[in-house]
Amino acid sequence: MLSSSRLKYKWPRANARGFIVKWSEPCLSRIGCRMVATVLRQRKRDDMNGRSSVTIDLFALEAFAEELSEQGLTAPQWREPWYPREDDETFVQFLGVANAINFCYTQPGHEKFAIEWNGTMLAGSAGLMAALQRAREGGLDILNADVLGDLSLDDMRDIFHSDAGPLPLMESRLKHLRNVGQCLNETYEGSFLHFLRCYQLDATVITHCLQRDFIAYGGDFCLRSDGTLLRFDKRARLMPLMYEGRARSSNGALPLLENYSAIGPVIDYQVAKTLWAKDVLVYSANLAGKIEREVPLIAWESEELAIRFHAHHAVELLLERVIQLQRAFPLREFSMVELDYALWSAGKNLPGKHHLCITTTN
Repeated sequence: MLSSSRLKYKWPRANARGFIVKWSEPCLSRIGCRMVATVLRQRKRDDMNGRSSVTIDLFALEAFAEELSEQGLTAPQWREPWYPREDDETFVQFLGVANAINFCYTQPGHEKFAIEWNGTMLAGSAGLMAALQRAREGGLDILNADVLGDLSLDDMRDIFHSDAGPLPLMESRLKHLRNVGQCLNETYEGSFLHFLRCYQLDATVITHCLQRDFIAYGGDFCLRSDGTLLRFDKRARLMPLMYEGRARSSNGALPLLENYSAIGPVIDYQVAKTLWAKDVLVYSANLAGKIEREVPLIAWESEELAIRFHAHHAVELLLERVIQLQRAFPLREFSMVELDYALWSAGKNLPGKHHLCITTTN
């Protein structure tokens, strides 16, 4: 039972193993090693000064869990106009290609990336997916693995030319799309649907093999102070979650996934914004001020990691608590399929700002 005092979950202090961040590439570069050293130094300073830039308010979390439970959330169908209409291999391929580059849409000092498509201005991930559809309409077979493997930076600039702010990290996105094309051709007959079938539509195996086989779907991780591993596999988790949502409304055209309830939290800036707006995440005055002033956080350093670390734990706690509350309604089903969409879509609609960080992990 919660006590009457204000409870906050704090980042555990680093022990001899420390708090370690893994670079998303196969090898930890010297830059990555410097990041590790920076994080360790910053955590030591924070601990010595008695500060924590992010905490979790458990009372606010309980209230938010009750709010979510009462809403009776349903799975998203992902049938907005910028997705392929048919429930077939084209949709699965589109989902795999788009999510490989689904990150970071705001260059600090500029408007958010957006394009005008079919008379509507679409920003962020919707704009990115609409840009892929625009390329297809223009005759570029952007879902073809051969085409992906041969893309150039000029091709990327043509595909993602913006009607607002620029799309950040264009070279990283090019690297990801080339990797997708090459890996699909070498291992999976050029098809994400074939990839899913290779692993018997088991969501746990799919998530693992996405981050194992595709650089584009690789995540980073940290070691908690107790030595346990915490992974941040945003895109490798999001792709099967989105597939499952669409499959549920396909009348059997797309087979459902096995073990989808085992997929963990998908943490990005919109999810963190929702948790902050609902007072589940409590930011220090210094961190909150940076967000309000749109000061970009540095990837893999203390504040950015604190947001992801605590947001991940908060979402785990939210899901656990909502499932407990849902036991009174046995016909309702609740998993990360529903929760992730609820948190992400709320972040887009809530007032206020989200944190900025130029990284492929958000």
